[in-house]
Amino acid sequence: MDIDVFQKLKDLLESEDKTNIELAFQLIKGGKYQRNPKIRKFLTNSDNKILLCLKYRFPIRTDEITRLNLVKKQVTELPDAVSKLEQLYSLALWENALTRLPEEIGKLQNLEELILSYNQIEALPASLVNLKNLRLLWLHKNNLRTLPKAIGKLSELSELHLEDNYLTEVPESIGKLECLQILNLDGNQLTEIPESIGNLTRLQDLRLYGNQIEKLPKSLKKLKYLERIYLIGNPLNPKQVQQLQKDLPRTKIYF
Repeated sequence: MDIDVFQKLKDLLESEDKTNIELAFQLIKGGKYQRNPKIRKFLTNSDNKILLCLKYRFPIRTDEITRLNLVKKQVTELPDAVSKLEQLYSLALWENALTRLPEEIGKLQNLEELILSYNQIEALPASLVNLKNLRLLWLHKNNLRTLPKAIGKLSELSELHLEDNYLTEVPESIGKLECLQILNLDGNQLTEIPESIGNLTRLQDLRLYGNQIEKLPKSLKKLKYLERIYLIGNPLNPKQVQQLQKDLPRTKIYF
């Protein structure tokens, strides 16, 4: 490779400017330099560049990549090739500009943490429920209106954060999330909660602040390990809340 070309590409790749970095990738792809050993070491020395390698389908070793931290990186799209990161256990895309996720995300069988808060995601791919090892799912501050009907297949989930979306209902299958300890549904448009929620016997923190719930499910009294429940901002009859407190005397109720 010509020394001047190498230096130009190196300078672009080491730039703090996202536009310059992507320009370098476009030039490398056009000039077919992606296999050049002098260039390769600059292609995967940051998580943002790894994402670009996937986008442009550059050949990289994926077996050593176990986590990607892409918080506040102005990411607008997650490439389909993300499915190649088979050892990935943590994917953080907090505060970007995502509107969708690829179906291929369901192939990340080792994924345990998926952080997608503060984006513009309108719907979740059906394949998401295939993430059998997922423990943490953060989706607050998006534009979600529905959840996958089969969300109950995420059997290892311990934290589910869905606050500040536009949800109008919760799937009945949520009652199958038997490992769930934290469920946050604050700031949605819910009018009811399914009776199946009583099956979440490990639940410790239930947040329903700022919805339109008029009636509480009777099954809530089964949640003997519930430490806190937030009901502020719902048009509930105070008598329901009083009865719930009798049923769950150790639970702190915020109403």
